[in-house]
Amino acid sequence: MVSYFQIKELERVEDDDIHLAIAEIMAVCLGECGIEDIPCDNDELAKNYANSRPKDQRLGYLEEPQLARKEALDNIEGSIRILAESRAEQLGRWYPFVVAPRDGVLLARKAGLRENVEGTCYLCMQLHLLYSADRIEFGMLPGGREEKPHLDFTQPFQKLFEIIAGIAIANETGGLPILLGESRSTKRQLLARLSSVCRCAERGAAKAFDQLNLNQRQSNDGGIDAVILKKKEDELQETILVGATIQKSHLRKKMVDPQAIHRFRGFLIDGDALSPYRGFFAHPMPYDIGRRGLCGETNCRYFHKDDILRNLRPLSDAPPIASYRKTSAERSAIVQLRRIGQLTFRLEFDDYRIDDAIVNAEVD
Repeated sequence: MVSYFQIKELERVEDDDIHLAIAEIMAVCLGECGIEDIPCDNDELAKNYANSRPKDQRLGYLEEPQLARKEALDNIEGSIRILAESRAEQLGRWYPFVVAPRDGVLLARKAGLRENVEGTCYLCMQLHLLYSADRIEFGMLPGGREEKPHLDFTQPFQKLFEIIAGIAIANETGGLPILLGESRSTKRQLLARLSSVCRCAERGAAKAFDQLNLNQRQSNDGGIDAVILKKKEDELQETILVGATIQKSHLRKKMVDPQAIHRFRGFLIDGDALSPYRGFFAHPMPYDIGRRGLCGETNCRYFHKDDILRNLRPLSDAPPIASYRKTSAERSAIVQLRRIGQLTFRLEFDDYRIDDAIVNAEVD
């Protein structure tokens, strides 16, 4: 049995995406969510809303906390509705909710959510947003992890995000993704996947294990989480190398800069065989000028949350090899979704196991 998580009560009007993410998690587990389902500390919400008003209005709100609470909830409700409509347009039929299906309901969970891999990946990104914003807390269930229970979410989500990033960037560029991030052994996995890259590209060859230096032999994934092959009429046009992370700090080492590209080339007999190369850095959080600056310094394209959501859809399966890659990526995603699905969402009086509502797909 793994950990549980709880959503912390709102004490103030937060960022719109935080409001939406809370409503979405509530709707997944309850089936639907209205504004009164959003967990709030009513006293703190009213007080903080009153103190956020212009000075000439502040005293009136402090004397009428019910009015302050109502206006705060109206603001939260409006922000959820507007952003949910935008997300529904952005994700199309993969958005896992019906927006405002009737009076008093902000979001209702769509039928068939278990088969909606893209929608469940999106929900995991929203759960990560709440975790990063310190809006949820994790606790241990009997028989579960005794320390750092949040790792029951963050460890599989890191692997899932590498898959999400590979799929989204492949859709953005029209390329074919080969995932490397799951490699845990150079000899047994990484070189085999690099050989697969070369077969798909119809160019080059990976080195044999005994041709690698000591550092290469100890590198599990070559520092790259996904390779995207961009081809035109069966001719390789470009090889895109993706670095993806959910970390908040020490991000420079995940930038696919010229040094990272050089390191990747070293695993090939002829490093130029897959040229030209281009680097992408993917991160699940909204656009950040600091992360953008790092990418600019390292000549690496920044791929943030909005870029990912705009491209979060199934891969094309037109050629046979693309169909295989699509199936492989989906299967890898489902493995991690099943791990995340074991988490329990705890409300005041009830527990909800996530996979009961999200995904229970079989993996062959």
